[in-house]
Amino acid sequence: MEFSDIKIGKYIVVSGRPCKITKMDFSKPGRRGPEKKRIRCIDLLTDKKSELTFNNSSQIDVPLISKEKVTIIDMCDNTITYFKGNNCITISLMSNDIEMYETALKLFNRGGDLEANIMHINFSIGHNEFERVLEIIQK
Repeated sequence: MEFSDIKIGKYIVVSGRPCKITKMDFSKPGRRGPEKKRIRCIDLLTDKKSELTFNNSSQIDVPLISKEKVTIIDMCDNTITYFKGNNCITISLMSNDIEMYETALKLFNRGGDLEANIMHINFSIGHNEFERVLEIIQK
């Protein structure tokens, strides 16, 4: 995808990592070359912020992102387990999601039915696939 088509809130791959664009600035074309875009983005896996500059005609990779709501059937050792079709899937939570997990675990242990919003991230042409829990909510 051409960088000129990228907008705030969209997802891109930066240095092999999936990122979400949070801010964009533009430079006018001048003596030093064509128009440039400066972007600020957040790594979806580590929440690390970065800032980059691209030419408006640059090609950039875009990850495949899908989101779904699932019912949690088990929680233990910083993982959640849910059913997808006939398969039972377990996800390890990222270190920056531990506070969310601990709050949800208290509700789960009290017998509360919980749902999770899951983000499926696929980038680098099928070689790197991750799932990240966006939020855990009580039904």
